[in-house]
Amino acid sequence: MMAVIYIRSARPAPHNHSEPDQIPVVTLGIATGAVTTERLADLAVSTTKIADGAVTLTKAHDALKTILYVGDETEVSVTGITYVDIKTFQFSKDSPGANGLSLVTLIPRAELRADTSGVTATIGFFVDSEATPRLELSANTSDYTVVSTGFSVSDLAVGTHTLTIKLKASTTGVAVYNRMVEIYGRQG
Repeated sequence: MMAVIYIRSARPAPHNHSEPDQIPVVTLGIATGAVTTERLADLAVSTTKIADGAVTLTKAHDALKTILYVGDETEVSVTGITYVDIKTFQFSKDSPGANGLSLVTLIPRAELRADTSGVTATIGFFVDSEATPRLELSANTSDYTVVSTGFSVSDLAVGTHTLTIKLKASTTGVAVYNRMVEIYGRQG
C-alpha cells in the first residue's frame, strides 16, 4: 500500500499544471533490501534526520544490540572431572527502557583444549548462586577451539549479578585449558 503526498512542483515556468504533482512516497516502511550502499550517499542518515524515538531496540538487528561486556585472556588449567571455579565477573541488569543495559541474553565465547585429543573440556557458566550451569560449552581437541552460544538472563531481577565460570575434564588425570573468554550482552 502506498500513500500519495501532493507536493507543488518546483519546476520553473512555463508550468501550467492546475493540480499539484503527485509523487508516491512509501509511508509504511522500506522494502527489504531497498537501501543499498550504492543508493545511500555517505552521511545521508544523521541524527538530525531521525526523529527522537524512531529507532528502537525492537527495530534494530541483533548485531546492533550486542556489546562486548567483558573479556579475559588469562590461560587457566584444571585436572579433574568436577567443576572448578576459574573466573568470576559481575554484570548489571536494568529494567527495559532504563538508561543502562536491559540484558536479555549473555553470549559467551571461549577457547578450550585438552592435553589429550579425545578428552572433553567443558566450561560452565553459573549465575549468582545457582548450582546448575545456565550453559555448558565443550571441545574435545588438543588444539584450542572457540565455542560459543547464548543463554537467557531475562528472568533475572534488576540489579547486580555474579557470573562464575567453571571448567572440568571428562577424564580424571588429564588437564583441560581455557585461554580466552569473552562475554557479550544482548539487549532486548
